[in-house]
Amino acid sequence: YWTPDNKTAKYPSPRWNSRYSIVLPDGSVAEEVRFDSSGRGYGHDKFLYRGDYARLRTLSLSYRLPALLLEKIGIRTFKMTLSANNLLTLTNFPGFDPEALVLEGNRNLNQGWIGIQFPQVKTYHFRLDLSF
Repeated sequence: YWTPDNKTAKYPSPRWNSRYSIVLPDGSVAEEVRFDSSGRGYGHDKFLYRGDYARLRTLSLSYRLPALLLEKIGIRTFKMTLSANNLLTLTNFPGFDPEALVLEGNRNLNQGWIGIQFPQVKTYHFRLDLSF
């Protein structure tokens, strides 16, 4: 756990009554934060992660049969479309979705916090357009 000599530890230092002091670079204490069951007081970055990512949000492929071929079988247009949403997300973020926000407090500052968020759903669609 974290100590003044082990500042790169994975876990914060254990505290009685869940109190943590925020220490400034000059060594002075800025404030003491209490962690309680209401979820207030996230005074350290234990659950804060980089939220950078690249996402393939939408992919759509279409094919239209040539008119010369369609005339022979009595069809005016024939078009097939396959589309998909949320196919791929490239990230080192350990949660489900780096784009999800914690829904309490300042939403702009909560991005990157791991809370209870659901992953974005992958969807696939097939469409066939025919006209005679």
